Amino acid sequence: MHWRIEQIIDQMGGRGVRGALGYIGASEIAYHCRKDDSKPVNSTVDDHGLIEFEIGLMFRVNGKEREAWKMVVSLESDDTYTVRLFRKATPEEWGRKILAVVLDTDTDVYCDNLQAVVEGMYDQAIKKYNRGMIRIA
Repeated sequence: MHWRIEQIIDQMGGRGVRGALGYIGASEIAYHCRKDDSKPVNSTVDDHGLIEFEIGLMFRVNGKEREAWKMVVSLESDDTYTVRLFRKATPEEWGRKILAVVLDTDTDVYCDNLQAVVEGMYDQAIKKYNRGMIRIA
């Protein structure tokens, strides 16, 4: 795994139960990383709700049932992170050519605050969209 991706995971508290990935029930972890060490282009969300990023992680979180919540943590050109929580679009939204819906975004996140932002965004979304309840598998 590229050193930048390892660094992002470490800044989220690592892979153990005390890290953000364990806290939010992350699974299906995937990453994208440039081959060179130049600064990344800032991440964007297109008109269909798709998130584009050059360096970062995407993973499924233990969110609302049947909504396939995912989170993206992307490194930006100013060495901060953007954290986005999104869900798969509904069939009705697909009809309008929307593929994903961003539920929450936090920009300009510094490395020493990344774990707290990821966990806090997850907590707020569970309260707002799932009546404060999480699935226990």
